[in-house]
Amino acid sequence: MVSLISDLGLIGLTTLNSGTGVVGGDLLRADSALNFVSESNKTKLRGDFVTVEISLANVAGFKTTKMSLTVADTAVAAAIEAAKGIRDTVVELAAVAIQAEAENIDTDVRNEMIVRFETLRDRLAGQVDQATVGNANFIAENAPDANIQDVENKTIRIEAQDLSAQGLGISHVKVTLASEATASHILLKQALTTLATRLDGLESSATEVSTALDAASRLTHLHVEKAVKDLIDPDITLVNAELRALDIRQRLGEHALAIANVNGFSFVGLVRPSQ
Repeated sequence: MVSLISDLGLIGLTTLNSGTGVVGGDLLRADSALNFVSESNKTKLRGDFVTVEISLANVAGFKTTKMSLTVADTAVAAAIEAAKGIRDTVVELAAVAIQAEAENIDTDVRNEMIVRFETLRDRLAGQVDQATVGNANFIAENAPDANIQDVENKTIRIEAQDLSAQGLGISHVKVTLASEATASHILLKQALTTLATRLDGLESSATEVSTALDAASRLTHLHVEKAVKDLIDPDITLVNAELRALDIRQRLGEHALAIANVNGFSFVGLVRPSQ
C-alpha cells in the first residue's frame, strides 16, 4: 500500500514535466470514474446517450400504446364471449316461443313455458354486464365507440355493438298467449340475424386490435434489443481508455529523449511503500 510520495520522486517528476508538460495537462486529464476520454469521444458518447434517451422514450411510448391495446383487446374479447352466450340464450328463447305457439297447450305446461321464457329473457342483462372490462363494455345499451392509436399513430375504431335486449328489439317478448309467442318468435329470429352481424363486427375489431397489439409488442422488444441494448456497450469505457492510452504513448514518444535523461532513481523514489 502506498502511503507517501517521496521528495526525491516529486523532484524527478517535476524535472520530467518541465520538459514535457505531460503531467497536469489535457493529456492525463481523467473524466469521472477515472475514464480517459478524448473530446472527440466525448462528443460521440453524448450523441450516443441522446440516441439512447430517444430510444427509451420510444419504448415508453410503445409500452403506453401496448397497454391501451391490451385493455381494448381484453374488452373486445370479453364482448365476443358474452355475445356468444347471448346468442345461445336467444336461441333457447326462440325454441320456447315455437313451442308456445300451439293453441292446445295445457295451462300448467304453458305456465312452465312462461316462467322458463321470462327467466331466459331476464338472463340477458347479466350476460351483457359480463362484457364489462374496467369502464368499457362494447355490447352495452348505447355504449360509445372507442378510438385506439396503434404504434404507427393510426386510429383503430372499435364500434360498439348493442346486444342488450332493448338493442336487439326483444325486451318485451312474451309467450303468455299463443299469438304473443308467434310475434315473439318473429322478433327473436330477427334478433339472431342482427346479433350475427354485430358479432362479426366485434370479431373484425378483435382481429385489428390483436394485430396492432402484436406489432406493439414486437417493436417494443426490437427497440430494447437493438436501439438501446446495442448503444449501451458494456465495453465502451474500455475502448475509450485504450484509445486514450495509445494517444498518451504516442505523445510520450515525442519526449523519449527527455525521459531518458531523467535520473532513473528519481522515478524509483516516486512512491514509497508503507513500512
